[in-house]
Amino acid sequence: MTLTDDRALRRKILSLLYAAWKIRGKEGFLSQNELVKDTGAEPIAVARNLDLLCDLGLVEDLLSVGARFVRLTPQGILKCEDEGIEPDESLRQRRKGR
Repeated sequence: MTLTDDRALRRKILSLLYAAWKIRGKEGFLSQNELVKDTGAEPIAVARNLDLLCDLGLVEDLLSVGARFVRLTPQGILKCEDEGIEPDESLRQRRKGR
């Protein structure tokens, strides 16, 4: 993904977080590092788009020492449902294998 694909990157992030919510409910946090790995995007692009999604109220942060974890807010869940964003199947399959 290139830096010009911010819209696609945000949609992919929402899809991954939606899958995490489907799997673990309110405990469906993913780390920023996981999102970088799963999207293939540059870390700064993921961080920038997470900041925007947080500012829009679709994603919330849980900051811990040395790591950033995020999950969907209720508004983010409804946004995924309203826009037909499907849970990322690759994440769902990986989590089933654990």
